[in-house]
Amino acid sequence: DMDGSTEQRSLQDETDIESKKLPTHLDDKDKNEIGGDAVWTLSTAKPGNGVEQLRDNSTDSYWQSDGPQPHLVNIQFHKKVSIKEIALYCDFKLDESYTPS
Repeated sequence: DMDGSTEQRSLQDETDIESKKLPTHLDDKDKNEIGGDAVWTLSTAKPGNGVEQLRDNSTDSYWQSDGPQPHLVNIQFHKKVSIKEIALYCDFKLDESYTPS
């Protein structure tokens, strides 16, 4: 591109990769993150790969189950809550073979 926008995009992509930001569509400022108002439990988790890693907004950490299926994430709010959207980040290329495609 003559105006340098292609170069800017690739520099931004590199910056996002280096800083491990969530993809833009998952980091929408118009949405409210209400997960902190809930109690999260997992059916199983390998040590160091539990609820904290599932919720820390880092693409470097993750929940990894450890045990027989089904693998469950239970999110319980203290009062009834209306939820319009749930976002999950899955990276099939980096995750193990159990990641849904």
